[in-house]
Amino acid sequence: MKVKDSKRAPKPAVPSPRLNRGRTARVVGGVVAAVVGLIIVGVVLFVAVFPTGDYLAQRDELDQRRIELTEAREAVALVEVELDQFNDRISISRIARERFSLVTEGDQLFRLTTRGGDTADIPDLWMWPGFERLVRGE
Repeated sequence: MKVKDSKRAPKPAVPSPRLNRGRTARVVGGVVAAVVGLIIVGVVLFVAVFPTGDYLAQRDELDQRRIELTEAREAVALVEVELDQFNDRISISRIARERFSLVTEGDQLFRLTTRGGDTADIPDLWMWPGFERLVRGE
């Protein structure tokens, strides 16, 4: 009679090639996913970081232009205030006399120069003594 040996050593488990393929596929898939993730991160950084310098430069230039615009508006406001002062005939007449040598009826115009060869004819009844010496250098 044969006795069954119930205490047999179990057979060593040999990994099946099918299980190895699954593990290998998971490892390769993880590596591919990591590489794809790194590529995506690289592209995002490339797109986001390099234009940042241009953006900052343009922002600084825009700030500078806004300052210039503010200064120009202030200058226009000053000119408009000056223009408002010249709405009456007296102011216009004064500016015409100062800037453009306006002579009205009954006025005499004397032009004085500082060039050495030019001389001025000063009237005999001139009211400021010493003026002839000042003009002619005598």
